[in-house]
Amino acid sequence: MRLFRDDATKAFRRPYRRDADTDRAVLAYLDDHLQLRAKPTMLDAGTEKDDSGVESWWVLLSFGVAHAPRTIGITNTLLFDIYGDQQNLVAILRNPGGQRSSLYFQPGDRTEQVVRF
Repeated sequence: MRLFRDDATKAFRRPYRRDADTDRAVLAYLDDHLQLRAKPTMLDAGTEKDDSGVESWWVLLSFGVAHAPRTIGITNTLLFDIYGDQQNLVAILRNPGGQRSSLYFQPGDRTEQVVRF
């Protein structure tokens, strides 16, 4: 997941800094705005700048499951509470196998989208 640094600061109500308090704030925000049928574990997070110097924040999440899922259901309202025209893309890569799927979310659409494998 990638968010522009200023958007992440608004969403998490704190400047980005990799520490336990920020990790808790990020996971709490995700718990409210990114519903999946599994709870995430944060593997890593950080910031980077693109070629034009715009800084973004990224997080690598793992959704541990006991067996390979046949479906994944997602509701994504990240930043909808901040921007009325926010649009979110979710890319799913299933490993092993490399099957890719993409989901598109926009404000007002709070229905779960499902990917079947």
